[in-house]
Amino acid sequence: MKVSFVLILSASSLSNAFAQQWTQCIGDEIAQCASCVFETSAHALETVISAAEPEDAPETVGDLLETLNTAVHCGASICAKASTKLLAQQCGSMWCKTDFCVMCCGAGDWQCMGNDWKPLCAPAKEGLSARFIKNVVKKAKGAATSLVKSAAEKIEELSETMMEMVDTKAVEISSTKPEVNATGTGIAKCQCGPGSGNPSSCCSACTGGSVHDRSNCPGHGQNTGAFCGNDFHAAACYGDTPVCCTNDMGVPACCKVGQRCHSPLVGSNGCIDADETLVV
Repeated sequence: MKVSFVLILSASSLSNAFAQQWTQCIGDEIAQCASCVFETSAHALETVISAAEPEDAPETVGDLLETLNTAVHCGASICAKASTKLLAQQCGSMWCKTDFCVMCCGAGDWQCMGNDWKPLCAPAKEGLSARFIKNVVKKAKGAATSLVKSAAEKIEELSETMMEMVDTKAVEISSTKPEVNATGTGIAKCQCGPGSGNPSSCCSACTGGSVHDRSNCPGHGQNTGAFCGNDFHAAACYGDTPVCCTNDMGVPACCKVGQRCHSPLVGSNGCIDADETLVV
């Protein structure tokens, strides 16, 4: 009896030691609800997401948890107000997790990254390449035309030609424009901006984890991946703002092509236009 009691007590203590970590999640209601459910098990989250998809599903995730008789403690807290429709829409295609938090990505082709408190959804290589090239063609048509004269007459033709060049790594648009080569994790790189601090985590690669968990991102080297931030704050820089500006402790900033960084030793980061003078 004493042995059984000790085992039960140990299991209870272990459970309490890891319980409530989801409350440290930096995310919205759906993210915190999903984090609480995931704390029970990954299988529970997958089950809840599937059960939330039918049209006749209960209105709130809390009601759904009670119906499934799983992660009931979450239903009495944050999930009591979380919509099953939003859970199904945002989490059905892809979700990313870190040690404390689950972030739902919504429709699209996503890869996971982030730090302990904030998971992020970053586009896969193909999605980022297309967005980036459209942005470059729109804002730097003249520079692109000089590289690909035969495709200069039509923007669509130029985009296709540039996409082929990016895929074959045959050309770089300029030294200041972000690379779109995939890292070993399958996440496209962003580009560390001029003036940015914290080089080890400025467009850093992510290592280890799984398809849903790629939280080990800070500190793997400048321009090796798509993570922009530090141990306390995280961002994924892509699309119209693929340039990363970060420091050791403050909130990072994602800037436009051609901008430079205002990255003080302390405080938040910012973006500065090429012709703008920073007044301190």
